[in-house]
Amino acid sequence: MKNVFIHFLYGLGILVCFAAPGFTAPGFAEGNQERNQVYFTALTDVPVMPGMVEITDQAFVFDKAEGRVVEVVGFLSLSSSADPVEFYKTVLPELGWKPLKTGVFQRNNEQLVVRAEKLTREVLVRFQLSPLSR
Repeated sequence: MKNVFIHFLYGLGILVCFAAPGFTAPGFAEGNQERNQVYFTALTDVPVMPGMVEITDQAFVFDKAEGRVVEVVGFLSLSSSADPVEFYKTVLPELGWKPLKTGVFQRNNEQLVVRAEKLTREVLVRFQLSPLSR
């Protein structure tokens, strides 16, 4: 009986050695950016640009009969060479946002405005979501 248990452990060890290097849990494959994407706390359907830091105490959320009004602010170091408006111009359409003009997007009955404001050493990016005006 002892030999059977030892053979079982040996076989299990071999199985783990061969299976582990190729094992990938669903949704965690290399290059799967969507799984690792971070979204704004108050604007949960808009991703935070890589390198950007959300300024959570600047968030504003208001629900009204016509829809939600949300403002969030992101901070980006000037050392980053990426243009936040261009980043969101590329990313937001993949999430169903239709570009209307530079920095302005529409989805369903909502409008999202993305504005980058360059300061001395950093860029503040403001996101303003509001009901589409009729």
